Amino acid sequence: PHLVLETDSGEESVSINLSEEDCKSKYDGQLEPSMTGPMSTLIARTFKVITQTTVFIPKQFVSSRDTHCIKCSVKSSEGMLYPLAKMFLFINKPTLVLAYADVDFIEFERINDKMSATRNFDIKIYVKAGSASSQGLDSSSSVQFSSIEKAELMIMLKFLETKKIATKLADGEALNTESLQASVSGASQQKASFGGAD
Repeated sequence: PHLVLETDSGEESVSINLSEEDCKSKYDGQLEPSMTGPMSTLIARTFKVITQTTVFIPKQFVSSRDTHCIKCSVKSSEGMLYPLAKMFLFINKPTLVLAYADVDFIEFERINDKMSATRNFDIKIYVKAGSASSQGLDSSSSVQFSSIEKAELMIMLKFLETKKIATKLADGEALNTESLQASVSGASQQKASFGGAD
């Protein structure tokens, strides 16, 4: 089970119903009766200390819209895909958690679709058979995230390179930021050569 919270980014002050002595003896001084800071940090710190579970705060990935997630769909369900430090988290329905360690490779589709003026692309994440992330997936052990804005393409690819996750095109050809830039500049040159005066 996962608990997902969204908070404001502003500074807040919170009081915890614990004495200073309880904070020191029960929680090794990791909590204080009164704390100030960003609400997301305060909630994460409190949950982590009291429940002794891992809390994830999106930080590393920043989209073209200056958010820590990208809007996309899984089948007919729209949601948000969060590329976190060690995993992908898709919310709302179905909630999916795909650990990077379980990912075999990621296939990019519709990134250079000459037949349509689409502004979106898709990614299909293939996970290793038998891994924890493969539980509940179809027999191909993959999940497709559709209708991602093209503005996120290079950002997503650069992020995946930092995580050392293999990326490919739908035809099996390896994909990286260098080959993508060459492909994009080649396509724009071709467009320019066909766009001259009659």
